[in-house]
Amino acid sequence: MQTSRNLSDNPLKQTKFHGAVVGNDGSGKSTFINNFLGLNFDDEGAAETGVVEITREITEYFNPKNPSVSLTEIPEKFPVENKYDFFIILSHTRFTQVDTKLVNTIKEFNKPYFFLRTKVDDSIRNAKRRKVSESDSKEQIINDCIENLGIENKDKIFLVGYANIDSDKLGYSYNEFLNTLNNILV
Repeated sequence: MQTSRNLSDNPLKQTKFHGAVVGNDGSGKSTFINNFLGLNFDDEGAAETGVVEITREITEYFNPKNPSVSLTEIPEKFPVENKYDFFIILSHTRFTQVDTKLVNTIKEFNKPYFFLRTKVDDSIRNAKRRKVSESDSKEQIINDCIENLGIENKDKIFLVGYANIDSDKLGYSYNEFLNTLNNILV
């Protein structure tokens, strides 16, 4: 499995941009932001994480190595506005009405967006208990996302999770997501 990178060792660190991270409560927005910006949970300026909903207000986080790079976390209860350069939609379970509403709203903005299915490691582990292979699980998840997003291919869909339970670095297709984002924004 691939190991993850963060924004600090990615060509994006030389770029000025402002992205929004949206999704259901508990989908891993804060954890994702910390990984993306190269921050540990206890670093100054890191998004606070926990086992219950922590972020209750729209909050902007900056890359400590390049303050012109930021991500804004938008909790589920707030409307999404068309004032960001791109959008990252996180979902951690089966597709929900919140996911559908977010995708439809963001599509209207005509800006780059990406759909990240988070906590995929949990889904794969649960599927293995039912004797479903990892590759079949990934394929089922991607096909479900394609169908519910109303798109024809998987170019905007990425599976994200902790590839190694002892690691705090994101795995699966996280690096592929970073490369895709880099190609679109730079």
